Amino acid sequence: MMKVVKIILYVLIALFAVLVLLVLIAPTQYHVEREATIEAEKTLVYDQMVPFENFHQWSPWRDVDPDAEITIEGTQGEVGSKYSWSGNEEAGKGSLEITRISGDTVFFDLVFIEPWESTAKTYYIIEDHGEETRVVWGMHSAMPRPFNVIGWFMGLESSIGEDYEKGLEYLRDHVKEVEILEKESRAELPTEGELVDEAEEMYDDQEEEDMNQ
Repeated sequence: MMKVVKIILYVLIALFAVLVLLVLIAPTQYHVEREATIEAEKTLVYDQMVPFENFHQWSPWRDVDPDAEITIEGTQGEVGSKYSWSGNEEAGKGSLEITRISGDTVFFDLVFIEPWESTAKTYYIIEDHGEETRVVWGMHSAMPRPFNVIGWFMGLESSIGEDYEKGLEYLRDHVKEVEILEKESRAELPTEGELVDEAEEMYDDQEEEDMNQ
């Protein structure tokens, strides 16, 4: 009996030692970054990315809970504007706030409240390349020991990276749709020459009507 107890004890000690080792070697800092090139002008891409009123159109998490409660505060696209969500168990609860805009880079504070509390620094880099725009979506985050082991086994960096890739694909499609709608809208508007012709025609009709009276 004592021999069995000793074996169990040795196994437990070995497992504890492995766990301690994993805690020590697993990363406590995470950095995720994905990028894409979008065939559109920077202004159009920027307007769809930065103002939170457009974020839900291309967010990779938009289908997790379509009925999630969304709150947007502050002046859109400017420092201090804030996007908050509260959804089902998978969507959780949290907020995203613009903290700084410097050149081509927009910085955010990301706060998770549910299903667990954590924070991260995220950013967009939106670079003008003529008729194309290079977009980078990145995140820095920390996970203290011993929880870093959980993030390691969950493949946290890989999972977030996949979400970012999906979001950038959604963004590319969304920008294309917006661009098509804007071109159609411009095509429907009368040109300056057409406006002049219409005004002259109205003037002539009015003059003819005055002469007949």
